[in-house]
Amino acid sequence: MKIILLQPPSPPYMNVKRDYAGGMGVADPSIRSTYGHDKEYIILPYMSLLYSAAILEKEGYEVSFVDGQTENLNEGQVLEQVKKIGPEVLISVVNLPSIYEDLNLLKIIKESFSVLKVVAIGTVTIPLYKLIAESGAVDVIIRGDAEAILPDLFKYEDKFEIQDGVLTNKYFGRIKDLDEYPDLPYHLVPIDDYWYHVFGKGVKYAPVFSSRGCSYRCYYCPYPMGFGDKIVYRNPVKVVDEIENLQKKHGIKAVLFRDQVFTMDWARTEKICDELIKRNLKIEWVIETRLDRVNEKLLRKMKQAGCKRIHYGLESGDPKLFSRVGKDQAEGRMEKLIRNFSLTEKMNIGAHMFILIGLLGENWQTIHNTIKAIKRIKPLTIQVAIVTPYPGTGLFNEAKQKGLLLNENWSQYTGFKPVLRTEELSGEELLKARNLIISEHKKAVFWKRKIHKARLFMRYIKDGSIYGRILLKMKFSKRAKSILCKILFRTQLIYVYRALVNKKLGNPVRILSMHRVIDGDEFKKRIFYLKRHYNFISLYDYIGYLKNGNSLSKNSVVLTFDDGFKDIFTSAYPCLKEEGVPFSIFVTTGFIGQNGVMLSWDEIDKMSKDSFVSWGVHSVNHRVLTELSLDEAEREIVDSKRELEKRLSRQIDIFCYPDGKYDESIKKILVKNGFIASCATGRKLNYGQVDIFGLKRIPFDSEPIERFALRVAGRT
Repeated sequence: MKIILLQPPSPPYMNVKRDYAGGMGVADPSIRSTYGHDKEYIILPYMSLLYSAAILEKEGYEVSFVDGQTENLNEGQVLEQVKKIGPEVLISVVNLPSIYEDLNLLKIIKESFSVLKVVAIGTVTIPLYKLIAESGAVDVIIRGDAEAILPDLFKYEDKFEIQDGVLTNKYFGRIKDLDEYPDLPYHLVPIDDYWYHVFGKGVKYAPVFSSRGCSYRCYYCPYPMGFGDKIVYRNPVKVVDEIENLQKKHGIKAVLFRDQVFTMDWARTEKICDELIKRNLKIEWVIETRLDRVNEKLLRKMKQAGCKRIHYGLESGDPKLFSRVGKDQAEGRMEKLIRNFSLTEKMNIGAHMFILIGLLGENWQTIHNTIKAIKRIKPLTIQVAIVTPYPGTGLFNEAKQKGLLLNENWSQYTGFKPVLRTEELSGEELLKARNLIISEHKKAVFWKRKIHKARLFMRYIKDGSIYGRILLKMKFSKRAKSILCKILFRTQLIYVYRALVNKKLGNPVRILSMHRVIDGDEFKKRIFYLKRHYNFISLYDYIGYLKNGNSLSKNSVVLTFDDGFKDIFTSAYPCLKEEGVPFSIFVTTGFIGQNGVMLSWDEIDKMSKDSFVSWGVHSVNHRVLTELSLDEAEREIVDSKRELEKRLSRQIDIFCYPDGKYDESIKKILVKNGFIASCATGRKLNYGQVDIFGLKRIPFDSEPIERFALRVAGRT
């Protein structure tokens, strides 16, 4: 059976974080008038949907995951994906602020493919079951943890019944043991495109559960409804096993723990930290927890293990209001909570504060008490939300009973719009209060932010990333970036950057990596500039320097090409031959002659006659080796080596890893099959490396020749 799991695109004029608010979802406005998802808006999968994919794949079903948000799909593109895959079942999440548009999209899909069965999951299916059932958009509604229920849907009909014209589970299912579930199937999703604002764009991350559920009874919170009111813990070793696997297979550098209260069990949290430290994974991570569930010893251990930031829910700075709405005994412990927040910052862990206004009992006095608390604590970052009375929570029921709801238009329940008033404050006054808190916070932390930015600037200079960060932030044309490059050179700032990078890497050689040469004339100009200021050496010259201590020209650079595109021969080769520039080509042998855009064997034969061209292999089909079995990986490596050696009648002994991904097992295969060195480069790697087998691994600051030559051009 073919099954599609769909994370729907965000609706028009809205960007949805579907996994937030206990799976209800929160939303920010967008100017986009179609289905899709704004690229600058953070992306993460709906975790229950991803777990469901893992379970169904393990059960033997043919599973596809369509991520409409990450892939920025519009309505028509979603239909094209469904048509292309041809599933019998489509499983989709439905969220609160996007419920009308989510159901509209599912209805279009259902009507377009009459044989398709549509299944709705999500926290919202519990309180708004009837609305979903009567929409005509779905055939099945799953209430509770979808991953615990879906496998029964195709096997045990007696566990389901017809209600309001749709099939649904008779009993709510909850996850009882997270360790029983397989690893999340990130091979099904575009994980390379996920990004999270704390880590920044270009830093690959993955969401991970180390526990699930919340046993607290905050009456405004949907967590217990969405994730369960009892905490289910995973084995700390298995948690770190998953993280290590994600690092090796997908190259992740950061983890967002999706636990509702990560530090609920202090001893268990320390075990996770100890395991991360022991394995030296060097992973950054972010958590969410309560201010009363940390202490100095734990925070110190978390920092050592890579904790980058903690999200705390202070909610209100008024202790009486805080206690009254479900934060147990908060009234007598406000001072301790404030101390724990400050202690987190002293440990050099980022401390982010959630403020929630509009709880019942809120008035201008409680608002000012919150402002006073913010001025005392001075959190560097805060998020100020207007309370959303989520259907199914105690707050919703009480607010409705008291007539305090402003509307029940679920598209307004975004987490930031007033949809209820308090006994003393109107919706408009709550918006004013939110703006006032944000304004007062900015004043309170003005100098703290300036100092923080100065420290970051110095750190980025020290680690050599300042230049790349500047370019990444710039939203200007290529010409504008070129002008900035020239300014940096002429003010000598770039020399400081380069010296610090080379000092950090301990490597005097730059390796310039390329794929395509679209504009031959522009390429020729840049090679001319580089030849005036640098000395080109071959990759084998560089290996000789590393391995045998051979002499090295000052300002040496190595030029390499990955994959084997045709324009290496048509655009780059004539120029490089004329200028006498040595270069290396890593060929993906299975792509040779493909679609008229890759090098042909005749073109390879012609270039192989020139001694200044050296050759390596990039596998047969450019498959990520760490995602294959060892036998498959060895075939990719050995078959490419043999084919190129047979054609060129020479030994091929350098390998370039597809996407820069490898592990020790892959390295052993290379050594076993006669390779003397390997390269790891890639657009998403901060640094590349040359690995001389039996000697050492040398990192290098790799960048495309276009960008490097632009900077050099600034000297003329």
